[in-house]
Amino acid sequence: MNDRGPWAVTCRDIAGRPRSLTVLVRGSDVVVMAPPGEVARLDAAETEQFRSVIATAVEVAATPAPGGTGLSEEIGTVSTVKQYGDGGPPTVAGRPASPSCRGGITTPIPGSAAIPALRGGAA
Repeated sequence: MNDRGPWAVTCRDIAGRPRSLTVLVRGSDVVVMAPPGEVARLDAAETEQFRSVIATAVEVAATPAPGGTGLSEEIGTVSTVKQYGDGGPPTVAGRPASPSCRGGITTPIPGSAAIPALRGGAA
């Protein structure tokens, strides 16, 4: 068994919108990825598909990589090409994130002076 994934399992989020879980093998580990912040709700058929994919991934993870003597520590380029088509993530155009998204502060006044109630100002 040489296909190391990724496999997609269809499901729905808590609002009923179609989503998918991605299962892949990295070395001897089985990795399950969900969209960030999402919850997967699986019906009986989707649960069976998930069980089947996990069982397949566990079998693949326990199989030495082709042409090697031990387990592979890499996902491989096939899975990346399947995801992105050209082997790399898509390039995002636009301006950089604002400082607050990078852990900066959003007010020009540092410390307690930034809180109006502590300066005697209105809240």
